[in-house]
Amino acid sequence: MLWSFKVRLLVVIAVVALVGYSLQSGNWSRSWIEPALRVILYEDQQATQILAVISERLSGYKISPAVSEQVLQLPSAYTGVARPFGNSWDASQNKSVLFPGVLLQVSPNSPVKPVLPGKVNLVQGDTGQYKVVIEHEQGLTSEYGQLDRVMVRAGQKVSKDTVIGRSGNQLYFAVNSPQGPLDPSHLFP
Repeated sequence: MLWSFKVRLLVVIAVVALVGYSLQSGNWSRSWIEPALRVILYEDQQATQILAVISERLSGYKISPAVSEQVLQLPSAYTGVARPFGNSWDASQNKSVLFPGVLLQVSPNSPVKPVLPGKVNLVQGDTGQYKVVIEHEQGLTSEYGQLDRVMVRAGQKVSKDTVIGRSGNQLYFAVNSPQGPLDPSHLFP
């Protein structure tokens, strides 16, 4: 009986990893993962009991979502997403690495604005490779890279209407929280 549980737990861990990867990448494997999850979650009685126990133990735990009265805006008009947020295989390192932002295709010389008001924390780089980091409320920071020109300075307060720079052909954009990088993909349908 114990051996069976260990095997099932290993299968569930593998499925969860595949589901995470599948849902994150929008991969065709999603059509394979969802039916497997349905079987495990709805037809496997032992798995259902284990999930019920976990649910009961967590019932006293209160989840506090991050809230803000601010709404994120697009940093710039874009024509496409050249590289999405998420893990990808790096052949030079022979491992999967996290790309912690999005790389957008933009028209050259497009104005770039902050997604939220804040304070410019960092300006560095050279023409075509400038990077601006803005600090926002609740510990969030946003990063704008591959800028041709920068129109702000470190320490400056910026609103959502402030043009922080001008883009080249591409714009790197990332949002970070104190816990790590956040997926900004929902901004770029």
